[in-house]
Amino acid sequence: MDLSALNKANASVHMLAGFYDHTADYRSQIALASHFPIHRLFLVADDHDFLALGKTGLYPQLIQAALLYGCRSEEVGRVEAQLASLGYSEF
Repeated sequence: MDLSALNKANASVHMLAGFYDHTADYRSQIALASHFPIHRLFLVADDHDFLALGKTGLYPQLIQAALLYGCRSEEVGRVEAQLASLGYSEF
């Protein structure tokens, strides 16, 4: 599968992925995101965290910030900072 055209995509891609997702390995999401020149990946532990993300009420704000200001914007960073407790970390 040739994904080299994605390197030239004029798009801002914000991806959400689950570390323990049983349908799509998180490493494939990291690899896919890396093909886009402008990308950001928010990694949570699993699908339970996606449910928790929705319950925070911040999920629509995250989507809006990414669409309005771009995935690498300060606005997206602020929303993700509020969601930091849901983000996956091995440390």
